[in-house]
Amino acid sequence: MTFAQEYRVSKQFTLLVVCIAIFTDVFVYGLVVPVMPFALTQRLGVKEEDVQIWNSVLLGVLGFAIVIGALGFGYLSDHISNRRLPFTAGLLALGSSTVLFALSTNIPTLLIARFLQGLATAIVFTVGFALLFDKVGSESIGQAMGFTSMSLSLGWFLGPVVGGVIYEAWGYYAVFVLPLVLVAIEIVLRVLVIENGRDCKRRSARDVERPEANIPAEIQPLLGASARPKNRNSGVHRSAMPILIASPRFMIGMFGFCVLNGFMVAFDGVLPVYTKELFNFNSEQVSLVFLAMTVPMLLSPLFGALVDKIGNTKWPAVAGLFLTIPGLLLLRLVLENTTRDLITLVMVLILIGISFAIGIPPFAAEVMHVVEDIEDRNPGIFGPNGACAQAYGLTNAGLGVGCVFGPLGVGYIRVKYGWSTSVTCMAALSAVAICFVLPVTGGSIWAVRKEEREQTDQVDQVV
Repeated sequence: MTFAQEYRVSKQFTLLVVCIAIFTDVFVYGLVVPVMPFALTQRLGVKEEDVQIWNSVLLGVLGFAIVIGALGFGYLSDHISNRRLPFTAGLLALGSSTVLFALSTNIPTLLIARFLQGLATAIVFTVGFALLFDKVGSESIGQAMGFTSMSLSLGWFLGPVVGGVIYEAWGYYAVFVLPLVLVAIEIVLRVLVIENGRDCKRRSARDVERPEANIPAEIQPLLGASARPKNRNSGVHRSAMPILIASPRFMIGMFGFCVLNGFMVAFDGVLPVYTKELFNFNSEQVSLVFLAMTVPMLLSPLFGALVDKIGNTKWPAVAGLFLTIPGLLLLRLVLENTTRDLITLVMVLILIGISFAIGIPPFAAEVMHVVEDIEDRNPGIFGPNGACAQAYGLTNAGLGVGCVFGPLGVGYIRVKYGWSTSVTCMAALSAVAICFVLPVTGGSIWAVRKEEREQTDQVDQVV
């Protein structure tokens, strides 16, 4: 194998390609965030009082498409020989949505563009995460998810900044030239990736053949063949999605992931409109405000590596949710067009950005930890191809639900009851999420202690 082939099959190249794809997808999404309130009024003739509603509706359509695409392509990706075709299809959908955005002069066309963009996001994230897990496995998935979160962050803050600057300098059409170039580059890179099998598939086959692999190494030499776990599901393949949905740990992890990502999209729907109304900002100034929240998210790989190091997702996930609460409550102070309120907004958005950097990687890693735990207890239950893409498909469907209810819910509350009430409701949701995440995510504390006692008793009996 030549050096070029070795690099194309390497973990590093796959990680690079997936990160660039996620960056491109979020970058394209972010480009139109500061532009949309102005485009709705100037290009589409929407009344000023209706801008918040339509801005939220467009993001809701995006979320609905993510739900459909994540579930459908997650299932498809696990049932075909490789992940190249669906991944490339997602990139083509992203390119098509970008063209439609550029050409749209009415609301229906804009809705179709948002729907295609949502499908693209679902495919790129779902298939991309599964492809990445195929390469790196569970041991390094936290750090890998940290890098994907960093790519998301880069796209999220560079998109609005670049979009706002280009729109002010060269107009609406110029905004969409760069994303089309990035999509073309990413398609070429994806074609160059060589897939060499799936981690889930190798794990499933290995565990079916050697069930003793599920027994801790220090106990194996002390136990006879009769002590090996007998599992009635071994070799019996079942549909992955119902199994995962029936897992409280998986569903709560998905809920936490949905909450944090829903907050991010809610800010995309509300913050540009609110800063435009309160501070009289233009699109460029709106985009600069997002830097305060997105730059701290570049720390995601560090927090992802920490998740891998401590070997548990519980406490980083709880910490990420907990930090959002004071940040969101402090946003209640931003009510007037003053320098003090603007400084408060920037400082609080930095805190919220840090909370996202801490909380998102452990929830993304939790997904595959749950899948592996189910495989450990029921070798071969997901079949020869495993359930990687379906697991991330469900998780990204949760992200899509957050994209629907985040901007629509928060946008409606802001219009109906005001800014202070909307951010308070978000803080309350974080508190509710912690109540579910703390006892379950990363495994139950009580169950872990019980298992440790049982293993100790088993060793004592053998000795």
